[in-house]
Amino acid sequence: MERNNRKDKRNSRKNKLKGMLKKLFIFIFGIVLLSSCEQKAQIPFNKVQQEDTLSQEILKLNQLIADVEAKEIRHYVDTSKLNFEASENGFWIAVLAKGSGEKIINGDAVNITSQMESLAGEVYYATSQKQLAVGKMRFERGFQDALQTLREGDEAIVIVPSNQSFGVLGDRNKIPPRAVLVYRINGIEKLKN
Repeated sequence: MERNNRKDKRNSRKNKLKGMLKKLFIFIFGIVLLSSCEQKAQIPFNKVQQEDTLSQEILKLNQLIADVEAKEIRHYVDTSKLNFEASENGFWIAVLAKGSGEKIINGDAVNITSQMESLAGEVYYATSQKQLAVGKMRFERGFQDALQTLREGDEAIVIVPSNQSFGVLGDRNKIPPRAVLVYRINGIEKLKN
């Protein structure tokens, strides 16, 4: 009988232990299940609508600024009495004197003598020489594109809208934000490698 009592106690302990393990397993499983069902934060509909409205307003403002710039450029071109041509890339160019050298291409190292000014004639950077690798500069994309339409020795005037030059910030020195730039190119020379 004592033997049976011990056996019963052992079985009772085993059953209690099994029950506790079962409850522990269910508890852990529940925690894992609940943590995997994490809800993502939802953006309120009215906030999305406000952001869309703001984006549309910014686009409208940028389009308005681009339209004003285009009118200013057109007025400059029409009153200059020079033979300006509009490019597909948005800049305008008038070749004043044709050079006899090689065509400037992307990647060329060139020495340029030029002056940079506003449409109203305010000089931002006086005539100077600078060396640059065409197509490799971070700014002045329109100017670099215009250079690739010229030949060594050409003299030209290039008008570049603000979105293709120094944009909304200017150069943080002399060129103001959103400035249309006029480049007076007095000479271009390809540098030999």
